[in-house]
Amino acid sequence: MLREIITPQTQDYTVKIPLEYLNTKVEILVLPFSENKANTPLYQGKTSDLRQLLKSYPVGDRNSSEIDQQISLLRIELAWHEIGMVLYTQQRLDEALVAYRQLLGINSEDESSWDMIGYILEEQGKLDEALVTYRKLLEINPKHEDAWHSMGCVIEKQGNLKKSLVAYRKQLKINPKCDMAWHSIGCVLKKQGKLDEALTAYHKQLKINPEHELAWNSIGIVFGKQGKLDEAMAAFRKQLDINPKHDEAWNNMGYALEKQGKLGKALDAYRKALKIEPKNEYAKNNLDRLLKK
Repeated sequence: MLREIITPQTQDYTVKIPLEYLNTKVEILVLPFSENKANTPLYQGKTSDLRQLLKSYPVGDRNSSEIDQQISLLRIELAWHEIGMVLYTQQRLDEALVAYRQLLGINSEDESSWDMIGYILEEQGKLDEALVTYRKLLEINPKHEDAWHSMGCVIEKQGNLKKSLVAYRKQLKINPKCDMAWHSIGCVLKKQGKLDEALTAYHKQLKINPEHELAWNSIGIVFGKQGKLDEAMAAFRKQLDINPKHDEAWNNMGYALEKQGKLGKALDAYRKALKIEPKNEYAKNNLDRLLKK
């Protein structure tokens, strides 16, 4: 999830999208931020009372005429969806679940609500419940590719790598050009120790999106595990060509250089990683360890 609280000075603002969301559909919301995180409990009255519903949450300063306009424009379902998103961005996850379930009480086949409920449950670590939710979504829409990917992620977290591959491949069958499905498959194969097959999956990802830095990082890691340090460094360099400020790539490059005995260059790489991200514990530990040699 990406969350930023900013005070924009112009209408133009650049958003850095997390790597895992590249080439997938995302929803970008711009909402007013309230320092008072709306401690008002969820409205418990009739769902038809949209005025009270909208007044209960600080989605911006609204006067009576604006609320009346909102009533005329929004259906009850959209109001609950709006409230669910506000609560989610505030990390009030249990209340967000209540909002989405209220929406499902009105429209039991609302795909976005099932999707968000599954995502929240997964974020809470309630993997079994998340899995049930994604299965329900797939009953409604068997071709919901994001649901197949989310199901694969949950099953992978549960440790069933074989079944997670089935889910990711279902996603690819629906959308053969989904590069992140190939990435997820590569990661599972890497966990299974099938390094050559993992490399094949990452290269299929790059065939779809040659500039996907996460794929180059993963290829470098696999080559490192195989002891192919020159190939690993070539992959990390490619990643750094795409994004010179990727601290993990500099840390990985440092580790490969250290394995080759190029200690001075390794130190420089670790320091570059920490200059970009001072909280990178891997780079900090590697630097400290190397300085003690």
